Amino acid sequence: MLTRRLVPTAVVAPVLLVAAGCAYLAFNDPNDPNVLMPQCPTKYFTGLDCPFCGGLRMVHAVLHGQWSAAVHANVVLLVGLPLLAVYLLRGILPAMVGRTFARLPARATTWAVVGLLVGWTIIRNVPAFPLHPLT
Repeated sequence: MLTRRLVPTAVVAPVLLVAAGCAYLAFNDPNDPNVLMPQCPTKYFTGLDCPFCGGLRMVHAVLHGQWSAAVHANVVLLVGLPLLAVYLLRGILPAMVGRTFARLPARATTWAVVGLLVGWTIIRNVPAFPLHPLT
């Protein structure tokens, strides 16, 4: 269990990492092959788009207000990341004032998210599916 002294560090460090990543993406276009970006191992080894493929392009598009490009890059992450942020804040904010963390999600919720990600992987790899990351 985290003590009250450790909680601010546990919150600030990931927030700073996310902010640094967003700052990098704001000034560097993942669509440019000359920019240093990580390569998706799933795409590299299998040639298939994983559930997170297009995530960097989606964040870059959101940071530049290009919502249609963000939807095209990865609509599931576009919807899912704000929901994840709300869920994490719901658990972390009570801990900041000395209360315990919120309960973990129910097993059914976990399986629903896994099913969504597997389904999204299958659907986005169908050749006729219109929303593919621009790779």
